[in-house]
Amino acid sequence: MIKVRVTYSKRGRFVLMGHLDTMMHIDMALRRTGLDFVTGQGYKRKIKFSSSPALSLGLESLCEYIDVKIIDVYPGDIIFRRFSDNFPPGLEIIKTDIIRGKAPQPKAAIYEKKQKFLGLFSRIIRKTIVFGSGEKISFPAVRVRFIF
Repeated sequence: MIKVRVTYSKRGRFVLMGHLDTMMHIDMALRRTGLDFVTGQGYKRKIKFSSSPALSLGLESLCEYIDVKIIDVYPGDIIFRRFSDNFPPGLEIIKTDIIRGKAPQPKAAIYEKKQKFLGLFSRIIRKTIVFGSGEKISFPAVRVRFIF
């Protein structure tokens, strides 16, 4: 059994979908890959995976995580190809990593990167756009992928 961390972006039509709907689409995409995943023992046999925290509606993300366990051992390039072929447009696979040993949960990985970002760029001021009516609307927040 191997543990795989999938890094993907959430853009396009998925910006207006809620977290549960996005997780349902990810579950369907995982089933389409044809890989053998670790599932629950109940009647419906759901695939067990953990994801990064939910985003608010209307926000796009460049770096989201899913951790999933695969029963059989596959090479990394086959896993990446199957995932990227079966995920819908708007949820694009950036990379897949095979995790050996312990690694932080996807939730912890997001917050760790957020703290590094805030520490480095604490003086950045958000720009605003002024529309014809005169109301100010700020740019949507975007999770940014950082290199370790």
